[in-house]
Parts: sequence; C-alpha cells; structure tokens
Amino acid sequence: MIRNNNLRGGIRFLPRLPLYPSWVLILGGISVLLILPFLGPLYALLRPGNELWQHLKSTVLPDYLRDTLVLSLSVMAVTAVMGAVPAWIVSRYRFPLRRMLDKSMLLPLAIPAYITAYAYAGMTDYFGPLWNLGTRLGMSGEALRSIRFTGMGEGMGGLILVMSFALHPYVYVILRHQFRFRITSSLEAARSLGAGELKQFFALALPASIPSLTAALTVVLMELLNEYGAVVYYGRNTITTGIFRAWFGFYDLPAARRLGGVLMLSVLAILFLFFLIQRRKGYGDHSPRELTPIRLRGMKRLIFPLLVMLPMLLGFAFPLIQLLSWGVRVLPGTNWSPIIQGVGNTLGLGVLSGILIVILSIAFANGRRLSSYPILNRFSDLSLVGHSVPGAVIALGVLGIASTLGQYSSVASLVQSGLMLLIFAYVVRFIAVSHRAIAPVMEYQLKKQDEASRSLGAGPWKTLFRIHLPSLYPAIFGALALSFLEVVKELPLTMILRPFNFNTLAVRAYELAANEMVQEAAVPSLILVALGLLGVILIQHRSET
Repeated sequence: MIRNNNLRGGIRFLPRLPLYPSWVLILGGISVLLILPFLGPLYALLRPGNELWQHLKSTVLPDYLRDTLVLSLSVMAVTAVMGAVPAWIVSRYRFPLRRMLDKSMLLPLAIPAYITAYAYAGMTDYFGPLWNLGTRLGMSGEALRSIRFTGMGEGMGGLILVMSFALHPYVYVILRHQFRFRITSSLEAARSLGAGELKQFFALALPASIPSLTAALTVVLMELLNEYGAVVYYGRNTITTGIFRAWFGFYDLPAARRLGGVLMLSVLAILFLFFLIQRRKGYGDHSPRELTPIRLRGMKRLIFPLLVMLPMLLGFAFPLIQLLSWGVRVLPGTNWSPIIQGVGNTLGLGVLSGILIVILSIAFANGRRLSSYPILNRFSDLSLVGHSVPGAVIALGVLGIASTLGQYSSVASLVQSGLMLLIFAYVVRFIAVSHRAIAPVMEYQLKKQDEASRSLGAGPWKTLFRIHLPSLYPAIFGALALSFLEVVKELPLTMILRPFNFNTLAVRAYELAANEMVQEAAVPSLILVALGLLGVILIQHRSET
C-alpha cells in the first residue's frame, strides 16, 4: 500500500500499482485465453436441454456414468498395485539388474493406451498368438473364447487391464521417489524395533505415502477420462465416447457441450476431492535422504525381480512384439502415401504447437514472477487446469468460441481455420506440461540474476532476452520436446478439431483399427512408439540431471 498524508480526514491508503504493468497484462491475457474454452461446456449446463439431450439423459446417460465410474475405480485400484509393489521392491532391496529394471518401468509410457488396446485385442483374437498357444496346450475352444470375452480381448475387464498396463508408470514414478527418499528415517527406526518387511510396507510406507499416491492416481484418472480410442475399440460407453456420439453421430453441438459440462464438473469435483486428501501431511522425513537398499537372498532374488519386470512386460514388451509382428507382415504391401502425409502433418503440428506453447509458457511464468497481485496468480493457477481436462471437452469449448466469434465477419475467416483452432486447443491442454518444466527454473534459479540485472539498471524485457533466455536453453528444450510428444499422441482433441481430410499418425492408426485393419495400423503405431521412446529417454535424462 502507498501512504497518502495530504488527504483530509487523516491517513488513507491507495492501492499499490503493479511494478511491471505490461507483464501483469500479459499474464492476465494469457490466463483469460486459457480459461475461456472451459466456460462454454459449464454454461451449457445452465441452459435448457434440447430434445436430444432429454433423450440421452433418459436412456444412455446413466450407462455413461456407470461405465465411467466402474472403469475409473477399477483402473485406479489395479494401477495402485502395479505401481506400488515394484516401487517398493526397487527402493527397498538390492538385486541383479535393479538399475536397468528401474529405468525400464517407464517404457509403457512410450506406447499410447489406444495402441496397447489394439495390440492386446489382436493377441487374444481368434487364431492370434494366445489362441494358438492355448490350442497347443490342449485348451478347448470354449475355454479360449472365454479368455477373449472375459479377459484382455473385449469388454470392461479387458479394458481395465489394458488401461492399467498403460498407466501404472505414473504411480511407480511418484511412489518410488516417496519410498526412496522421504521415509528413510521412519523405516530404519521401524526395522530397529523389529518390524517385519510386510509390516513396514503396510503399516508405515503406504500410510505415509497417501498424499503421493493420491497425486499419482489423479494423473491416472485424468489420462483415463481423456481416453477415447481404447474405450470405443473395446465397446464400452463412457462420457467421452458419448460426446463423440452426440457430435459425430447426431451433429448436435449443444448436447455434446452439455455432456462435456457433465465431464468437466466431474473432473473439478475429483480434483477438489484429491486436493482435500493431499492436504493431509504424510509422515515424511524433514531432511530427505536416500534409503540404503537391503540385499535380497534366497528365492527372493528370483521372485522380486520378476515382480518388477512383469508390469513392464505387460505394458511395453508384449504390445511392442505384437506390433512388430504385424509390421513385418504388412510392410511389403503398405501404402506409404497416407503414412508419409500423416508423418508430415504430425511433425508440423507438433513443432508449431510446441514452439507456441513454449513461448507462451515463458511469458506466463515470467508474468507470474513479476506480478504483485496474489489474486491474479491464483487465477493463473486455475487456467493451468487444461492438462487435467479431457481433450474432448476442450475441443467443444474451442468450437463454442469459434461459433460465437464466427458471427463477426472481421474474424470469421480466422476462427474458421481448423488448424488455428487445433493449435489453440493444444496450447490450452498442454501448456501446463511446458510450464512445469520452465517455471521452477525461472522461479528459483534466476532470482540472483534478477537482482544483479536490476542493480545495473536493466528492465524486465532486457533481462529476459539477454540474461534469462540463454540460461533457460536446457529447460526450453525439455519443455519443447515434452509438448511435441504430447501433441503427436493426442487423439480425441485432434479428431474433433482437425480439418477435413487432415490425418495425423494417431488418427490414421485409429481409423485403420476402427475399420478392422488393425494389422495395417501397426506401421503408423510403430512410428508413434518410436517418438514415445524419445520422450521416455528425455524424461529419464532430466530425472538424472
């Protein structure tokens, strides 16, 4: 506050003006643009529903909600087990190949969930690898059919397993850090008091890790709610598939936006619930230090590494082997023209979107640093929720903005450009990924440079371009790579907003699989997997450095 003694009636206080008004305006403008797409689906819930919405509400909406709830709770339970057990073993014990298995646990993230679903459907298909193996083992046709229809081939059970195989690394990465660094003193004290290994895990490690486990399951749930390709391929009905059916099947944007509003409210409620859970403090050490692993002996030296290896095999090795088998089979007759076009479209979108995302992330993070308004910073926090919101909801919000602005002739041609809308939607959804890579560096590592630059009379713009940006090159490269990889793998958002006859690799793989040409889908899928592997290598490199 600024004190003003010249006013009659005593001392009064005037609002403090921002030190850097241009950066306050930049932060506010970016935040408003990022939050606009969320308002349309929420506003749609306040308006009277049309005839199609009444029909959906009375017929299929309960099924959408039921399948979404069952799938969400089941996948969270399975991923918690698949991530927590290997994280505990790798953190607590020393055994052969420990470091290699630790690194390999991230490999399932290289394969998008919908591609994993295609691979497992093929493996369990009639006369597929598992069918042939069961036949050689003497299993009956009825038993083999039951494996397909109740196992990983079709239905809710198969979808739960496939999504868990694809998403469990999120739980593993977060809990591994918790077990390895945050509860060392507590585990050493428990061991000195005679607590057994199982008791240490269930009575100490898991309760102390509830906030970390909650954060991991939040990421899993947000990725699950965004999934469309795997869900529709396995024949289930979630709210996300309902949005596509309302838009592509009935061409009814208001009904699709209302479904998006229902999904948006669900996401906000889940985030708020998990926020309340995370407010509970764990029992972590005040001074984190690495846990000294215990050497395994006896049969545990064989069993425990297998338990760590199994999730990686299920989530990466088996699907990759199936894709390679299909790829070798169909490669001679592959029509390369649409694939080359898809590669060009994918790379172009990824690079353009990634560059724009990084530029806005730098401006956004710098504006937060220089803003003197806490309420503006809180508002900007809310604008970063895009990565937690399913891509279909963001796409509907962007379509609503385009529909509104399209009424004005001066901007109609701009907002009706499909590529512009698509890139804007990518920015809304993935700017949080880039922000998490850039903001910590700008917030904590560049403060001394700020002070030195100001003491020499340099303003914020000169400081940013001549001092901060050269120091940010590693973070900028990481943010650009991560944003690029998120864009090239995105399917629901791309399918809704892409221009006519514009295919990316993800869309091409989905269309081939949807047309029962799943083997032909292997070639674009393998290219996406190769790009995903680059992302995993980058994540591992950043975690080590």
